[in-house]
Amino acid sequence: QDSAETYAPLDQLLSKVIFYGISVFVILWGAGVVVAGRIVKPIQALSQGVEQFGGGNLSEKIAIRTGDEIERLADTFNAMADNLQHSFSELNQKVDEIGRLEQKYRDLIENAPEMIHQLDPAGRFVHVNTTELQK
Repeated sequence: QDSAETYAPLDQLLSKVIFYGISVFVILWGAGVVVAGRIVKPIQALSQGVEQFGGGNLSEKIAIRTGDEIERLADTFNAMADNLQHSFSELNQKVDEIGRLEQKYRDLIENAPEMIHQLDPAGRFVHVNTTELQK
């Protein structure tokens, strides 16, 4: 029996092992790419949304539907963003109201028929209304 005949089954087995090994590697590599994409894409979307929000876009919403912890994190972020936006809105309303009240009382003091002035602790004039200046 010659060596080619003797090693023929071994060569066939080696060819099959190499073929199946490469096939399994390609399948696992492809599955790894798909799984990595399913993990990375939502995290990238979350990161971009947070960057937008951090840049001042308080209306930024993150839409992630993965059914896992990343989706819950995005939903929690959106709820936090809504609460923060509502708080800023209330704060701006109060600042506007304080500005209107300040102007109202400034007008009252400036246009009061009586002389009104304000002194600092050292006794120096800090403010004098127009009535006092005219007299």
